[in-house]
Amino acid sequence: MSYRLTMTETPGDGLRRCAAEQLEAARDGLATATDETRAEAVHEARKSLKKTRSLLRLARPVIGGKRFKAANAALRDTGRTLSGTRDADVLMEVVDDLEERYGGDIPPAAFNTLRAGVTRAARPPASGRAEDPIAAAIRQLGAVHQDIADWPVDAATWPIVVDGLARTYARGRADLTGVEEDPAVDARHEWRKRVKDLWYQERLIVDAWEPVLTADAEQAHVLSELLGDDHDLAVLHETIATGRVDAGPQTDSILERIAHRQDELLHDALVLGRRIYAESPRAFAKRVQAYVTVWADTQKTMSAGS
Repeated sequence: MSYRLTMTETPGDGLRRCAAEQLEAARDGLATATDETRAEAVHEARKSLKKTRSLLRLARPVIGGKRFKAANAALRDTGRTLSGTRDADVLMEVVDDLEERYGGDIPPAAFNTLRAGVTRAARPPASGRAEDPIAAAIRQLGAVHQDIADWPVDAATWPIVVDGLARTYARGRADLTGVEEDPAVDARHEWRKRVKDLWYQERLIVDAWEPVLTADAEQAHVLSELLGDDHDLAVLHETIATGRVDAGPQTDSILERIAHRQDELLHDALVLGRRIYAESPRAFAKRVQAYVTVWADTQKTMSAGS
């Protein structure tokens, strides 16, 4: 089944199923990855981990703080295990995008120098970890997957799910205000996390009113991509500015172009964010709960008539 809850199962069963499917897909993708598909498998696995953490946040009231923290930490640590294998690929993509945008202003040799620096920085130290990160992640995923069966989510109800989504929305709206007041890199990164949660969580209940919630989720996705591109540029800027990656004699020009592109992305993100978070959290929760109520009533009518 897909990453979405249904009215033919309880919310608790749906959350448990979705989590299990995501971790199984991540584990299988990593286990069957070849040298050619390794980067994509890591990317998909990290997405599955983020989706699982997002649904876990919906169930926090019934799971309990202690159990939630343990499960969330296990998922977070597995993602970190894979992060090193992905970060270099991301930075390469960022350099490629910069060259495509500003190649007419900066010599190609500068971007080649930058790519070489990113490659060198990505090499593991000679005394690096003994276990391959993908093998370690597969092992960690297996342990977390086994724990899902014991997640105490049976008490989850639709109002609890909607309340969780509303909390995510409220946090994202508050982060938007914070970024408007002080657009620091860390503030933008934290806002991105909440936006991604909103995207994933809206996808979980998309069947409540598919045309509307699909559109809502897609706009949250677009916003998360804008903020993600901004974050990747911030990482590249820091690696250059701190000397970890050599950009050669065009360093200042490249840093200027990075800052310019970040300004563009932030502008677009704020415009879209103000639209996505235009409602008050209370109005948002009321609207979504109405969708879920109609969805449940429709399912009952269909079941009675079958």
